Amino acid sequence: MMNIENLARAINHILDHPETWDQKKGHCRTTHYLAGLGQIMAGKEPCGATVQDDARAFFGADLEDSDWLFSPRRTIGELHGFAAAAAQGVTYFDRAGRDRDGFDRAGRDLEGFDRDGFDRAGRDRAGFDRAGRDLEGKPPEKIIVPPKAQHIKRWGTTQRT
Repeated sequence: MMNIENLARAINHILDHPETWDQKKGHCRTTHYLAGLGQIMAGKEPCGATVQDDARAFFGADLEDSDWLFSPRRTIGELHGFAAAAAQGVTYFDRAGRDRDGFDRAGRDLEGFDRDGFDRAGRDRAGFDRAGRDLEGKPPEKIIVPPKAQHIKRWGTTQRT
């Protein structure tokens, strides 16, 4: 059973000391992800080999919840939302396994896009990759700004330039 007090204590520590938290880098000397912080708060010696087991026991999390909580993709907002929901006695995920924003535990929406708007192949909804290239490797068309117009229409009025 989830130990809400320990989870809330860890999340509140991150909120009070954000410089000590780095969910993407893991567990190092000055910053820690949630599992590393849990290991330290449990009074265990910092050790990468047992960090998730130690933190799972400290938070009382099952494998599914701990995999989600300790993922490098988690934001502080997501961790806070999970802990806040748990403190209220409700689950963060619905029966279909989706959070309140409609994302599954893997961070994908119903159409398979992540929170940044990219699918598993790294393409956005328009088909461009993270570098802005289409399927053929071409960048999007350049934006052409027409010569300065005599009149610019703004918010329903015409202004002279």
